[in-house]
Amino acid sequence: MRQEGLTHEVEHLKEKLDEQEAYQKKFKDDVYEVLFHVNDYKKLKAGVIRLHKKYVLEEIKNEQGDNDLNKEYGNKRKHLEKNVTYLR
Repeated sequence: MRQEGLTHEVEHLKEKLDEQEAYQKKFKDDVYEVLFHVNDYKKLKAGVIRLHKKYVLEEIKNEQGDNDLNKEYGNKRKHLEKNVTYLR
């Protein structure tokens, strides 16, 4: 039984690693595409702005979503702890 759990976890980690490698490759390809326009200031600027929106702002948005979930979890936990204290 324990062996099955470890096997499942290894498979899950391999999938996650594959996803991260694909994300890195996509980022690298996007950066190279922007660098292709290094001699054209307007296209370079537009490309950098696009990269910033795609990778930086999305990451910040995702982190805020995680923070909201953690805050909500904390609030629910406090509420349940108060209920347990009251019931005792």
